[in-house]
Amino acid sequence: TIGIKDLLQKTQDSGTMQSAQNEGDDDGNNNNDNDDSALDKPSLYIQLPALKDLTLRGSWVLDTQVLEILCRVAPNVIRLSLEGCSGFSLADWISTTSRHLMSLVNASASIPVTAGLSSSVGLVEMDVSRGDAGGATWYQLGQLPEAAQLMILRIHPALLAQSPSLIYVTLDDRQGRDSLTQTVVYWKPAKLPRLTSLILTGTPAISFYPGMLRSTRNLDRLGLHVYAFQNGPPAPIAVSKDDDVELAAVG
Repeated sequence: TIGIKDLLQKTQDSGTMQSAQNEGDDDGNNNNDNDDSALDKPSLYIQLPALKDLTLRGSWVLDTQVLEILCRVAPNVIRLSLEGCSGFSLADWISTTSRHLMSLVNASASIPVTAGLSSSVGLVEMDVSRGDAGGATWYQLGQLPEAAQLMILRIHPALLAQSPSLIYVTLDDRQGRDSLTQTVVYWKPAKLPRLTSLILTGTPAISFYPGMLRSTRNLDRLGLHVYAFQNGPPAPIAVSKDDDVELAAVG
């Protein structure tokens, strides 16, 4: 069965594969390490600099190294979908794409995670009505304006910092309606220079503050939604002394 590693490698009749393996042996690596050594040698795999849209769907197994090589051979990808693929963790997915795919705008993957792991990176499960692979939890790191919304409940600010090319952002924390979760999300849309659409659907988990829209000159769609609750008042507006642009939360 052909795998992603096979697709990324150049044809082996050029002797490149054997040369790289011999070089690995010369460096003191044993035969068991040849596969790992080969993956790290640029001469062994193809280059796809013109590739913008990359989709792998189905039961592909990508370990961390293969995921990294996949990102290296196509550094200009702006849409990456690995829905249904397995073999890498949520942390691998975030760190690898943010290191190698600097133009990435839309990224999606099916990643099985435990409650503890998702919590450790500031995420909770999304209630998305779509088919999944093996009960995988769906997370979307970014998207084009016409694509599905970015809906990561209680999104970790560092995740946005690693995705500077985001154009269309929606944060939705309505799951906290009953529990009145007091998690507060602080983030700076100004750090997203390409942002054109911003929708914030808030409960106590999302705070709006004066100056949050400063420098978002490309913004052509804005929605701020704050809901009232039977069990308590909506979240107060957080005020920063460093911000002098007034913004009221509306709903």
